[in-house]
Amino acid sequence: MDRTELTCVIILVIVGLFNEGVAYSKPKIYPAEPYIVIQEGTDLNISCRGFRPIHFSVMNVSGRNCSPSRTKPSESSGVHTSTFTVPNVSRTDAGWYACAEDGTEIRNDEQIVEHPNETISWIYVYVNSSKPFAVDDQIDGVTIIKPIWSSVVIPCRQTLPNMQIPTLEQAYVVVDPAVAGFRYDPRIGFIKDKVTKSSSTDYSCISPPFEGRVGDEITYTVTITDIIMKPPLIDEDKLRHLVRGRNQTLRCYITDETHDPDEDTYYLTWEAPGAIPAERLRRENTIRKEAVLTIVDVRETDSGEYTCTVAGDSLDSASKSVNVKFYDPNEEYINVTDILSSTQTVNATETALWEVDIDTYPEGNITWLDTEKTEISNSTRYSHDVSGTKHTFQIRNVGIADFGSYTIRINYGNESNEHELELKVRAPPTAKIESAPNPSYKRNETREFRCRISGYPLPNVTWRYSEFAGPRSDNKSVETIFPPTGKGSLQNPPTGFLSFLKTSINATGGLTCRSCNEIDCAESTMTILVAGGQPAAEPSAHKDVIWISSICGLIIIIIVVIICMGAKVNREKVSKDSRFPCINV
Repeated sequence: MDRTELTCVIILVIVGLFNEGVAYSKPKIYPAEPYIVIQEGTDLNISCRGFRPIHFSVMNVSGRNCSPSRTKPSESSGVHTSTFTVPNVSRTDAGWYACAEDGTEIRNDEQIVEHPNETISWIYVYVNSSKPFAVDDQIDGVTIIKPIWSSVVIPCRQTLPNMQIPTLEQAYVVVDPAVAGFRYDPRIGFIKDKVTKSSSTDYSCISPPFEGRVGDEITYTVTITDIIMKPPLIDEDKLRHLVRGRNQTLRCYITDETHDPDEDTYYLTWEAPGAIPAERLRRENTIRKEAVLTIVDVRETDSGEYTCTVAGDSLDSASKSVNVKFYDPNEEYINVTDILSSTQTVNATETALWEVDIDTYPEGNITWLDTEKTEISNSTRYSHDVSGTKHTFQIRNVGIADFGSYTIRINYGNESNEHELELKVRAPPTAKIESAPNPSYKRNETREFRCRISGYPLPNVTWRYSEFAGPRSDNKSVETIFPPTGKGSLQNPPTGFLSFLKTSINATGGLTCRSCNEIDCAESTMTILVAGGQPAAEPSAHKDVIWISSICGLIIIIIVVIICMGAKVNREKVSKDSRFPCINV
């Protein structure tokens, strides 16, 4: 390949990159100097050249009406040239001028300290005048409002670059700028960073006579406020899985709660990725409330970071950025993300809650299924709420029966997807021996008993058998404790599993199943009757019967004794009366 072919290839590659719009290129500004000095009364001419249409920015100066200006754009062989002209300039036209390709926002005012130059070209224009300050005489007394911890500029810009630094007065007392925390740039003014409320006062800039110029003085009032600009709001749920091949609208906004309209006038603007040509961007910027950006005929290369900025006349700006991706409209898509954990552990009687982000294309149909794969409908206990792509699932007043796996079934387009939600319910244990049809057994007969257990954490289970005492008072009850049968397992879930005991029965008694976890214990007892054995009475009840019988017998004996003694006394009295008969008068 000869030199000519190589040169052509390089040019084609460079032009191709610009045409693809990988990023905004930075236009070239002329004069190609950091600053220029022109004479008051002459015309100002600035040109910019780039590979896309170009727009200019004039510095926004407090209390100044911009001088009439004109812009003349042209295009030749894919190169765009734009010339900006201000006829018959005055000292108030001094300031920062900038150009950038259409679609790049430029903020250019007196409070800008840093001038970003990645995609913007800047030049400062001094206007040689008979007066020292590049401000209108009517500007005196303007109030500058800045948020705490920001940078404040006292915009005492001079009309020439080599003039003596003005004297600074703070609250009408001359101060050393460095001691007061200020630095000076003749193209900006006095700058102080990280201001506090103590910086709220009047500041005066005093310029002595210079090379035949008269002296001058200008005063600004600085107010430092606790109010910090809040970023605008963007409904990001509406920016999920956007597709190309159609017009797409992006909105950002502020509210009276976030931005008090009585405190400032607010301006909202959108900044799009550099890949998008200006002719495919439509902007509707609304003062105070909303900014709308419409991307015409969306393409895959339009994906990227979009930024909405809110700025005030007094406060600093604040921005909110979102990453937007545009997809093929013919490709089905799903993305499921757990906002809260998919496994929830809650106490019994409390509420279980899951939050899941479900983003699909086309829009999906969401069905919630219970542990038995039956569809759940909204009720006083169950609810499924939707906000954008966020889905909230709730079960109120949960019990151990709610323990298990729930399913979110998502149908979108021709596809289907399932997402599992796990619920673990902390609950005290329960125990219930399942009674046999006939609780009577033969002596030494071996039988298997079952006890139904529930609870979480999974409980341990213990069996014991208490034989009732025999008929003789010296017989005692006998208790046998069997080894714990352990906890349930995945095959024995917390909602209910069986514990088994296989043993031989020797005498009538009580069989107890006891379950315990870290919350509490529970037990169940069943009476076992053995044919030919003792009646089904507890030992303590047997003793009570004997005691009551003894007392009753004693009472009967006492009553009999009393009756007999009374009868004896009566017989003795009758015998005495028969020896002494009555005398009739």
